[in-house]
Amino acid sequence: MPATAAQVFGPVTVDPGFTTTGEKTLLTMNTTLPAGGKNVIVASVVWNGAFDTSIAQGRVRIKKGSSILYETGLTEFLSQGGQRSERYMLIAVDESPAGNDSYTVTVNITAAGRYTGVFHVQGMVIKADDASWSHNTTVVSITSGSTATVTSLSTNYAGNSKVVALAYIYAYPSGGGATHVIGSGNVRLKLGTNIISSNQFGDGGWTNGTLTSAGHFNLVWFGVVTTSSQTWSAEIYNNTSTTYNAFAVIVTFTVTDGAFLDTGSVALTNGTQVTVGSLTTSLSGDVAVIGLAAAENTGSAEVTAFNANDVVLQLNNSATDEVKNLVSWYLYRSAYIGRAAITPFFRYDTNVSNPSYQIKMTARANGINGEAKIVAFTVAVIEVKTITDSGTGVESVTVFANISVDESGYGAEAPGLRSLIPAGDAGGGLEFTPVKILVDDLSYGAESATVGVAASDSGLGAE
Repeated sequence: MPATAAQVFGPVTVDPGFTTTGEKTLLTMNTTLPAGGKNVIVASVVWNGAFDTSIAQGRVRIKKGSSILYETGLTEFLSQGGQRSERYMLIAVDESPAGNDSYTVTVNITAAGRYTGVFHVQGMVIKADDASWSHNTTVVSITSGSTATVTSLSTNYAGNSKVVALAYIYAYPSGGGATHVIGSGNVRLKLGTNIISSNQFGDGGWTNGTLTSAGHFNLVWFGVVTTSSQTWSAEIYNNTSTTYNAFAVIVTFTVTDGAFLDTGSVALTNGTQVTVGSLTTSLSGDVAVIGLAAAENTGSAEVTAFNANDVVLQLNNSATDEVKNLVSWYLYRSAYIGRAAITPFFRYDTNVSNPSYQIKMTARANGINGEAKIVAFTVAVIEVKTITDSGTGVESVTVFANISVDESGYGAEAPGLRSLIPAGDAGGGLEFTPVKILVDDLSYGAESATVGVAASDSGLGAE
């Protein structure tokens, strides 16, 4: 079944205490999603350009209770030096939701820094029963000048299915130096042999043989698959002079409908808000959105490219309820790693019709370019089954309607979603149509969803 519900948590700022070691909770996501199927968990972790921890190290995790669903594959700098520009889009799949599941995003600090401060974190949980995922736990090494698949995934979605694909790819070099930049278009998400999403801006990692910092790349895609079997892969072409070592996660799931935007590079103007990308859709109902705001520094000096609240994801060009960066964004000079990064944003809008979504940026330095990738998809599904009996008997029509309502305030939401199920009987019999409705509430309001049942009998039975 395609994705049927989603919930968004945050963004918030949190100070985990980088000056002490141990596992620290960054975000708790208490869902109201039902049991069964699968839950896709996506988390955005954004370091703060305003402070340097002075060599805090660790790994970031998505957990369910005490179980680690996904953990970054290497111990690396946390908000240190050029690594302050990095943003993570962690992804995991819970394959056995019990209902009302709780997930946490944590950082396990294994080496304390000298300074601490707040950073930005946000999460989304998507009910997607046909979700599939793949990730490598053993590092994949990619020699200079070569191309390698970091992880791959095989699926069997029916032909003409509408699919969302998410990828988180990160890599670090074996050789020292700060100029091993993986070029534009060299970090790729592929469907079969086709590149369907790639990095607009070059970036990379750093090491001195003991301490390590990775370059982090986030990719999204929506489209229609044309065959009944698919192969997805995360791939890197290593254009640098040293070996790169990589990890990746791929998640795919089907949706009822969706839309996708992938822009090119857009030059930003210092001090002026620029619309980097605008996605126009014909979607309706409840819509989940993942927006990736990318930026690069083309200058020869390190800069604070954006202050807090300078990068936003909007609905219908409205600043009301826009999702924005809560910490500043630092970029290294153009020739160095840390020169570019990608910030993920999540939002969930209910009862919309033909919504449009915008990523806008207000640069605070010269020589900054922006880019946007936005995927939007509906999450309400109705399945209708009709049974007709030409004789005397009982008609049983089962319909499952899953309606997710996200409430961010105190009012009442009424999705007004109606499912009309005809049951026809030409003889004497009983028509019976059970309908199951799920309504999710994140706050204090009342949600209602209406399902209508129509039954007609030309004979002697009861409808």
